[in-house]
Amino acid sequence: MLGAFFRIFMLLVLSGVISYVGDYMGHKAGKMKLTAFGIRPRKTSKVIAVGTGVLITVVTLLILLLFSNQAKIALLGLDKIQQDIYNLEERKTKLEQVLYDLEEKIGDIKERVSIYPMVFEATQPLAYGIIKKHMSEKEIISAFEKMKKKVAVEFYNKNGELARIVMSRGLKTPEDLNGRTIIFVNSGEFITYLKNVNNDRVVCMYSFANIFLGDDLIVGFTSQDNKLIFRKGEVITEGIIDSAMARKHILEHMTILLDKVSATAIAKGMVPDPNVGLGVDIPIPDMWDICDQIKSCSGNVSVRIIATENIWTLGPLKFKIEKEPVK
Repeated sequence: MLGAFFRIFMLLVLSGVISYVGDYMGHKAGKMKLTAFGIRPRKTSKVIAVGTGVLITVVTLLILLLFSNQAKIALLGLDKIQQDIYNLEERKTKLEQVLYDLEEKIGDIKERVSIYPMVFEATQPLAYGIIKKHMSEKEIISAFEKMKKKVAVEFYNKNGELARIVMSRGLKTPEDLNGRTIIFVNSGEFITYLKNVNNDRVVCMYSFANIFLGDDLIVGFTSQDNKLIFRKGEVITEGIIDSAMARKHILEHMTILLDKVSATAIAKGMVPDPNVGLGVDIPIPDMWDICDQIKSCSGNVSVRIIATENIWTLGPLKFKIEKEPVK
């Protein structure tokens, strides 16, 4: 701030000095009857006075351009600044229109959210598939089409199921549910990426956003290595169960062991099927049979859950349960 005041002060002083010198020179030229450029002495003094005024302006401008970036921009870039202002105003108008449209859409979404149930949550897996490293582009596209059909079937079935629930509440369902669009985001670029990878990939199609009844479905893609999770014969988990316990307590311990199987598989990178999960659930009658087998032993029983084949990222998770009395 002090520097700016100092520059203004120096400009005033310099202008005064130049003005004084010009006046002095004009006065002397008039007295001495000097001529310049072949004009009369009286005119010469006037030319000196005018030249002094021009010189003050020139010096002022030069100092401003040398010492002030703001002045340089204002003097030399005024046309560009005006064009930028015009462009910004035009952009502001467009953004205001976009904002208005978005607010309308948000209002529609809020209305649907308050009335209609959610079909899919954001990032919810919808379908999985394996893309082998040796697949051609045609084979990859064919695999994608199969996954897309699974997504479409799941989407329209879920819409129909939820629509029946909405109607049972006496509410009107959105129009043309079967005509809702499924948008696959950048599928072409993703196929090109998969064509160039050097290992087998598990591809997941997932919901790109929260989708409510009546919404179009936006589907995104992600992939991960298809890696070996458990080798054939590998013990997934194990535990000791006291055969003297009541059957319901043995059942509880078996349920805990199966939960550990799921947790271990997911921790190692296995992905559950969107519809059936990992497939570790055992029908209740079969579970009771296992409990009876444990109950028929004496003392503590070692229970081991073992992979019956090599299990990869996408499964299926196939296993057997071995029971042996602890010696």
